[in-house]
Amino acid sequence: MRTYKELVDLAASCANSARLATSPAVAYQFWQMALDYQESAAKLNGGEPPAIGEPPIAVVRSAPDYSNVLAK
Repeated sequence: MRTYKELVDLAASCANSARLATSPAVAYQFWQMALDYQESAAKLNGGEPPAIGEPPIAVVRSAPDYSNVLAK
């Protein structure tokens, strides 16, 4: 089981990768991973999620499902 700090670090790293990604599909997937790690960390912290910043603009603009693009 991962520690709270590890989950926060993973969430922050995925959020940063989402912001740096040039592909909207990749940015979206990284952001989803960041949210998953954030949720797991919140469960270990009395429900309070750690701050990971705002989603990248590519994610805001491209919220549709990209699983079909990444599966190819």
